[in-house]
This record gives sequence, C-alpha cells and structure tokens, in this order.
Amino acid sequence: MAGLKADTSGAFETVSAKNHEISLALLPHQVAVRKNGIEFLSHRRFPLWREVVVQIHSPSVPTPVEVRGVIVDCTGDRYHGFVASVIFLNIAPEQQAALQQLAEATTVDFGM
Repeated sequence: MAGLKADTSGAFETVSAKNHEISLALLPHQVAVRKNGIEFLSHRRFPLWREVVVQIHSPSVPTPVEVRGVIVDCTGDRYHGFVASVIFLNIAPEQQAALQQLAEATTVDFGM
C-alpha cells in the first residue's frame, strides 16, 4: 500500500467492525475506506478469513452503511499495531455508491 495523507476532511465519523467476539469503534484516522473494503489500524491481531460485519457512519451518507466482509490480511506487531484488511461481500448497489463516495474522501497513512 502506498503512503497516503491522513484524513482531516471529516468525511466520516466512526467505523465499527464486529463479529461474535469483538466489537471495535474506529476513528477516522484509523480507517481507509475503499470501494470494495476497508483497511484499519488495530491494537490486536485478527485471524484471517474471519467474517465480520462493518458499519460505517458518516455525515455525508444519510444512513449508516452496514456490510459483511472477510478479513484477508492482518500485518504488524504488538508494539506498532496491526493493519487489518477487510474485503466486503455481496455489496448492494446503494451501499456501493456510498462506499465509493467515502473512498474518494478518505486518505490514511498507517506509517508502516
């Protein structure tokens, strides 16, 4: 992943990733929204191929976007944090449009 500038646009508020065991509320500077997934910085490692539900809240999107995804990568260490990548599954057209809008407004540098 190429280094990108930190998002200061306020394009979105928080992103939540949850499954049966964990629930995270992530701040905008911890998340890079893509049109088909997200990358986020976490203090813990996630097992690969774990299915998660991601909920994105943004002032630019009237209702929260909630999609299912799979963790396809999680790299890093316990000292600097982990960057987890989630690919979304079965995205509805209206969700795809909202994600595209958020992806265009999002720039994050995890510094790894």
